[in-house]
Amino acid sequence: MSRTYHASTATCSNTLRTLTQVAYALHRRQSDRTLISNQAQADCVLTESLRMQLVLEELSKGKGAWTNEELVFGVKLSQSIKSQPSVVVPDKNQFQHILRLLNTNVEGKRKIMYSLTAIKGVGRRFSNLVCKKADIDLNKRAGELTNDELERIVNIMQAPSQYKIPNWFLNRQKDPKDGKNTHSLSNAVDNKLREDLERLKKIRAHRGLRHYWGIRVRGQHTKTTGRRGKSVGVAKKK
Repeated sequence: MSRTYHASTATCSNTLRTLTQVAYALHRRQSDRTLISNQAQADCVLTESLRMQLVLEELSKGKGAWTNEELVFGVKLSQSIKSQPSVVVPDKNQFQHILRLLNTNVEGKRKIMYSLTAIKGVGRRFSNLVCKKADIDLNKRAGELTNDELERIVNIMQAPSQYKIPNWFLNRQKDPKDGKNTHSLSNAVDNKLREDLERLKKIRAHRGLRHYWGIRVRGQHTKTTGRRGKSVGVAKKK
């Protein structure tokens, strides 16, 4: 037969506070970007904290009593959950909120796959493939990566053909100058576009002339649209 005694309100309050803090830490996934290893464990903690809340209310009214097993179970539960590494939070000293990659500011709080899309010439599919080639977990935040991992990512993006990335994945295929298949990144995208337009203007191609005149290039109507950027005045009668 279990021994029954009246627990003090302070003991119950401390145990309840510990359980509530752990439950809150397990469930604040969106705010702190934490990783939860066991959702059932979090539900168990919430259920236990609610039960202890009711017991605490009864004790405050002088009507409740805890058995020895109940009190020991509550204390052991809080201690065991605090000792388990269910919440993974990176070290604040190692986390980088802003990274500098290829002359571009990359946000460290976002996942690495989506954070790399801030670089010009890198989309979600290309960044996904680059991360897989570099053996990097897609669930990692960009600020959690080490210098070696970031260096691997940059090397793969700058020389994708050496890492067996197919040519149809690249954004600069059969370059008019050297005929190579490359992938333009960051400032190189604007430079290549400028070179292409200058080449079209030089050979007086139709697209080059349309760019030179400052009018629509892709076959649109120009009677009522595309009037911005042109200073056309009305001639006054003499």
